Amino acid sequence: MNDEGAEVRRAEGGMAMPRSLLERARQLLDAGPGGFEIVEPRSAATVALLRSTGQTFELLLQRRPATMVFAPRMHVFPGGVVEDGDHDQARWLQQDHAEVAADAHLACCDDLDDCFGLDVLPARVAAVRETAEETGYQIGDPRSLDYIAHWVTPEVEPRRYDTRFYATVIGAVGPPPAVNGESDAAHWIRPGEALRMHLAGEMAMLPPTAVVVRQFAEYAEAGLSAHESVVRAGAARVRPLLPVPRNEPSSPEGILWVMVDARTREQIDLVGGS
Repeated sequence: MNDEGAEVRRAEGGMAMPRSLLERARQLLDAGPGGFEIVEPRSAATVALLRSTGQTFELLLQRRPATMVFAPRMHVFPGGVVEDGDHDQARWLQQDHAEVAADAHLACCDDLDDCFGLDVLPARVAAVRETAEETGYQIGDPRSLDYIAHWVTPEVEPRRYDTRFYATVIGAVGPPPAVNGESDAAHWIRPGEALRMHLAGEMAMLPPTAVVVRQFAEYAEAGLSAHESVVRAGAARVRPLLPVPRNEPSSPEGILWVMVDARTREQIDLVGGS
């Protein structure tokens, strides 16, 4: 999803969608099945890093530079696309650790298209690599990450990603990592404060990031520690979420965004927790 500095509209369930998607959404709806060129999503991975602070915890959020083509000025977790080397590393892990091969999802390395919407080892490897490249933090064994969410970029976007979200707790660290080509600012911030700033328009986030931040804000409000929050998030059912536009005459823009399972196209009620 891409903001491009445009006004953001709120849809059902609190979903915020950029105005820049409206025209492409109309084109998709008008064209019907097969009449709109839909770009295949690239596999990607991102990691919510948590650190304990006193009786609560903080999340690391980075701000993407305004010059970025995708998601400029958005606050995101570290991450990026799955590369060929990540597949090679995943295969090595499979050969070196027999227990990995017993997991059908993690063992699916050769063709990520066959594992669309599922947790896969190459994505975990990419998550660890990207975190090290973007933050300098070494987060260890890819298999130790908790798989907490999965989002697929809307079909109306010209750049699309099939993104697995992971989470982990890191030990004592110093100031936020130095900025680099992927970010122009970085913040360790309590999830409740990040959510407040986002809702106030002070910290722009794409909907997937905002949903994960809200999830951890709820855990923090309930008094859960960083480790307890990651375990709770990892225990929840993960479905690949895909925002889809539908015609809705009663909506101010004539379009309503609904959430579906990207694999089954079944509509999902995020508020209801399904």
